Parts: sequence; structure tokens; C-alpha cells
Amino acid sequence: MDRQALPERLRREGVPKQLYDFRRRKDDVYVLSEEGGKWLVFYLERGSRYDLKSFDKEEDACEDFYNRLHESHQFLIDHHLIDKYDRMPSAERKTGKTPWRWRRVNSYRVTKYDPKFRIDGIYTADEWTSIFDVGQTFSGREFTMREYEITEQNYINFILKTLSACGIEHLTICQLENYGSFAGATDSAWTPPGCRRSRGTV
Repeated sequence: MDRQALPERLRREGVPKQLYDFRRRKDDVYVLSEEGGKWLVFYLERGSRYDLKSFDKEEDACEDFYNRLHESHQFLIDHHLIDKYDRMPSAERKTGKTPWRWRRVNSYRVTKYDPKFRIDGIYTADEWTSIFDVGQTFSGREFTMREYEITEQNYINFILKTLSACGIEHLTICQLENYGSFAGATDSAWTPPGCRRSRGTV
């Protein structure tokens, strides 16, 4: 399978276009890109690349890209975020455009990122995105571990209060991201600046 055959296979299997992009024109998508003679597959979020893999062969990159999308698509199906073709109203089935559709569900984003800086799906402000940015400079100011901890604790506090208000006692982790493959991390036990490696297990 090559780059030319891939879009048709994705369309035929009903993988939503919202999950991927070949031109890096939007955020929160899987990207397949040819750069410097290499084929790259990664997840693009707020302009940063995550879970980046490099391939010499186009076919290998396309296979990896397809597998990631297939897994994400199955996740949406398993968690009832999209409806099957046979559950759609007859008027929609007659169009034959896609065997899937997004369910109408409310979603809310809790984020430190100012929406005014998101232009055409791309976040344009110079801001940190993860713990791997500790020690780097953004908008003329060094990003510290203390700032990271305060921000992440705010997220945690919000989640705990929301769970309490909704009477939810436990959560299930799905699609856990492995930052051991992130650029700059030599292994899954990599310790960010200012952190001490724990002896415990996750």
C-alpha cells in the first residue's frame, strides 16, 4: 500500500477525515509526510509532533499510518462516538457518502491555551506543550518545572471536582500515550529536568 492507494482504503473503510491529514493544515490529527527523503508518521497537536516515527520506505510508513488510524477508528466505534451506517436515517443512507457518522454529543475543552491564538485549526502562540519543554524559553521567559506542576495540578483539581459533582468513583484509561518514544527521550524511564525517578510502578 502506497500514498496513492491509502486515501481510498481509508474512505472505503469509513475512517473519519477528522482523524488525519496529509498536508499538516490542522491540529489534533495523524499526519503522513515526506521530508528530507524520509517518510514521517506522527500525531500533530498544537503544532508539536508526538509519537514520531521515521521510515525509509513509503509502504512501511503507510502501513503504520493506517494501523494508527484503524486503532483510533475502532476506539470511536467501541465507545459509541460514531454510528454505523445501518443506524443512520434512510435519507442519509441514500447519499452513500460514508458508512459512519459522528454522534451528536456535547464536548467541552478545558485548557490553558487561549482560543484567540487558534487560527484555522492551528495554535499559533509560542507556548510550552509538555513536560519535555521544561528549561526552554517561550515568549522570552524560561519555562520552569514549578510552572508545569502548578498548571498540571489545576487540571487534576478540575477533574477531581467534576468527578465528585457527577458522582463518578473511578475512571478507565484508554489509549495511554507512551512518551518513551518522544523526541528527546532515550527510553520509557527518561526523567525530565527537575524530577527524581520513582522506584514505584505504574
